[in-house]
Amino acid sequence: IDETDQDPNETIVYDLGGSYDVNYVRLWNYNYPENSDRAVKDVTISLSNDNVTFANPVDVNLAEPTEQTVDQSELITLDSSGITGGVRYVKFHIKTNHGNADNVALASVLFSGIPLDCATAVTGGQGLDFDTNDDCKVDFADFAEFAADWLRCIDPETTGCEEPWL
Repeated sequence: IDETDQDPNETIVYDLGGSYDVNYVRLWNYNYPENSDRAVKDVTISLSNDNVTFANPVDVNLAEPTEQTVDQSELITLDSSGITGGVRYVKFHIKTNHGNADNVALASVLFSGIPLDCATAVTGGQGLDFDTNDDCKVDFADFAEFAADWLRCIDPETTGCEEPWL
């Protein structure tokens, strides 16, 4: 759970760790029954590539959660067009909650987007299984690394195999 407790009218900035064409964010509001008044009500979400200039704000009004066991996530469409170099930072300016004077909380946040470069795809877990050099393509360079070990053997029960443990 990506949870935060802060005073209302606060800002949270998420660093996505790379450049993405961000399409959506799915928000799960804080939904603990006795404290649903902490749940975010009004939030402005904006995007940036440098954590300085934020653009394309989207104003969102989130409903107060009613039951703890129901998935009450909300899918919000984001527009990353015009953000040169893609989106790396997403800012949530939380304006109000559902009545708690001291705390505001989100339960979880999930971003959906397309990586804009090879390094972001690989570090984001979308690399190809047999792309041994992480250049986002499986080609002869990867095959050459595979071929360099072709027919090598380290089985201790087979005669003639290498013995790297000695």
